[in-house]
Amino acid sequence: MLHPISPKTLTDRLRLLEERGIVTRTIYSEVPLHVEYQLTERGRRLEPVFIAMGVWLQSEDSGQKNELVSKSLSS
Repeated sequence: MLHPISPKTLTDRLRLLEERGIVTRTIYSEVPLHVEYQLTERGRRLEPVFIAMGVWLQSEDSGQKNELVSKSLSS
């Protein structure tokens, strides 16, 4: 599970991704003002990395669950 981040941190990270050409930002001058981000082609090419990270996370999570079960059974 991801921990929450502050709005400022999120904005800083999204702006950095925009500067690197990973996302594009569209500002809608409405009330209330809102902004949408979308992956660029360069960002979409990161999909295999995101998938691999998800697979790794699932294997790590299941390993931690197995450790917890083993510890509770040995108590």
